[in-house]
Amino acid sequence: MNYLMENLSFNCENSLNDFEYLKRLNRNSWNQGFTLIELLIVIAIIGTLSAIALPNYLRYRDKANFAVAVTEIRMIENQISDFVIVNDQYPNSLNNLTNISIVNDPWGNPYQYLRINGGPPSAKGQARKDQFLVPVNTDYDLYSMGADGRTQTPFTAARARDDIVRANDGGYVGLASDY
Repeated sequence: MNYLMENLSFNCENSLNDFEYLKRLNRNSWNQGFTLIELLIVIAIIGTLSAIALPNYLRYRDKANFAVAVTEIRMIENQISDFVIVNDQYPNSLNNLTNISIVNDPWGNPYQYLRINGGPPSAKGQARKDQFLVPVNTDYDLYSMGADGRTQTPFTAARARDDIVRANDGGYVGLASDY
């Protein structure tokens, strides 16, 4: 600012040059930041893009977790088959499997296992059931409680709709609501 005061002259010849200098100085000071309108437009664009992208990301994540749960249930099923070949009986719990490395589903809940064939008599009453309340397995039940971490025995119950289940003695692994 001192430079401005020192170099300003009050004669008519230099007043036009001084005016141009002040005009340039003023224009540069306005270009030092964004206006409020420009910032609001950018925020609106980011918000719109987020509103479009977030549901797609959540849908993709749900599909990925579902695929992981189905794959892990199939892997546990293979380990149970190996156990049956060696011991000639089904394990009483997943803890009996020595080579198991999968204990939790993609949502952080433990996989559920219930031995039906050769298990305690009360196991038949706790077995997973289809819409007609008929048990879906004769050997054992193996399932994930899904994203909500809650379940009920019949597949038609509201708490069981998001469960990933093994049914038809291993012939089906998928959502309980799709069975």
